[in-house]
Amino acid sequence: MKLPAFKGANLVAGEKGRFKVIKYVDVMEVPDAVNWVREQEMLLTTAYAIKNDAKAQEDLIIKLAEVKASALCIKPGRFIDRIPQKIINLAEKLDFPVIELPPEVPYIDIINQVLSRILSKKTSFLETINKIHNTLTDAVLEGGGLQAICSKLAELTGNPIAIFSSSSRIIAFSGKQGEICQLTDQLQLIKEYGRYDKCDKHNETNSPSTRILESERGKFIITPIVIERRLYGFLVMFGYSHQDSELNIKALEQGAVVAALEFLKDKNVQETKKRIMKDLINDLLEGNISNPDVLQERGRYLGWDLKKGMQVMVADIEERHTRYNGKEEGNIGNVQEFKNPLLDIVKVTVKKIDPGSIITDKSERVVILINIPDDYRRSPNNLYSYTKGIAVNIQREVTANLNEVNINLGIGRYYGDIQNISKGYKEALEALNLGKGILGPGKVVHFDDLGVYKVMLDVSDKRILKNFALKYLQPLIDYDEQYGSDLITTLEAYLKNDKKISRTADELFIHRNTVRYRIDRINDILGVDLEDGEMLFNIYFSLKALKVIDSTY
Repeated sequence: MKLPAFKGANLVAGEKGRFKVIKYVDVMEVPDAVNWVREQEMLLTTAYAIKNDAKAQEDLIIKLAEVKASALCIKPGRFIDRIPQKIINLAEKLDFPVIELPPEVPYIDIINQVLSRILSKKTSFLETINKIHNTLTDAVLEGGGLQAICSKLAELTGNPIAIFSSSSRIIAFSGKQGEICQLTDQLQLIKEYGRYDKCDKHNETNSPSTRILESERGKFIITPIVIERRLYGFLVMFGYSHQDSELNIKALEQGAVVAALEFLKDKNVQETKKRIMKDLINDLLEGNISNPDVLQERGRYLGWDLKKGMQVMVADIEERHTRYNGKEEGNIGNVQEFKNPLLDIVKVTVKKIDPGSIITDKSERVVILINIPDDYRRSPNNLYSYTKGIAVNIQREVTANLNEVNINLGIGRYYGDIQNISKGYKEALEALNLGKGILGPGKVVHFDDLGVYKVMLDVSDKRILKNFALKYLQPLIDYDEQYGSDLITTLEAYLKNDKKISRTADELFIHRNTVRYRIDRINDILGVDLEDGEMLFNIYFSLKALKVIDSTY
């Protein structure tokens, strides 16, 4: 109204709508022109097309208000003497601005001046946005990070700013950390955003968009931080003013762009750090140590103290099988899908006991390197109990949270120098694999638990063990295969139970006479006397050797 072309013009209705934004201006001199009117458009007219139609005049005001046009400028004098009172009353009721223009003002003057003003404001707006972007970028380049983005945005907009992670955790806030609780419930904030965004029928990209939401404590603006269509977090402005909402929204969106770059930088740093960690762990476990000092220096970069060595545990999971009418129906899921949850559970469990521990995945397993307190290193028994206790705790937590799988754990011996960590890793793997083969799934096995098996594992050529075992047990193996019997299992249970018939029968859930019959058959097939001590030792050793062979081949 302050433009020269509007000199002598009057706002005759809709004063409450005087802050409406004008983005377009057009002339209407045909009755159906309202069908092409856009939101935030101002129309100029002499009312020629509807000069004698009172209903059409009222319908025009109603339709313009419905499409959220900005204003109607009427030039009376030529076709209508004055603006009808019904139009004024209706426009006032709808808060829709109606302006009476002087008869002598040319439309071209109004159009030129309004469009020039729009262009000028656009240019100023873009310059302001560019200034905001540069200010935020400079803050990040100076090393301020996400906190600097919040502080600068708060300074530029005059409103509190917060950055949330995608899981609704506060990452940065422009004010004091405690003040955020007085502004909004962070979890409800994200829920509200998700609800509004899913209801957006105009969001054809299915990407999160900026929203103005309202809570009990007032309105706030929320915009997503997105990288390659993946949501990393949210920028939130607490406080909302209609007059500067567009600028604040654009400022927040510029902040989200700069924050996305910061998230991407952190992501790249973490991935680089993870690669360095993987390489170092691989060198430790594989024994690629030419210079221990260099390896320790690499560990210090990651915050690890490798001076005193570490003890190695290895965990893996096995899918349980569903059973129906006594038959296996197949796997519940894929082992791979449980690896990441297993890794997370192990990290949380072990870090509570040893914050300096190292936990990573290697192939299909989880590898745990534990620091041993001085008191436990001085006593082998205490050391054994300490590490076994950690492993049992891991198994308990995994069982409670991943009931679809069995977890197996192998523990190597402790070595006080990093050169021998690879030896401990090898022992942990042997304990893991042999433990599954001998004891079955879902067990915690320390290398020291292996007993005579440790001696067999040291035999470099396992064919020697195999030939020795088959020399004594081959006839029995052939008999079981030919007749579908299970004499090998009976023999193993018989020896494990000190040749006690009753205990063997109880373990195998068969009658005592059945055990006696089977033992007689075993004596006949092998052509031996199980009462002969030396022969008994050889057969016992052969059974153990078969276990080692089955677990290592």
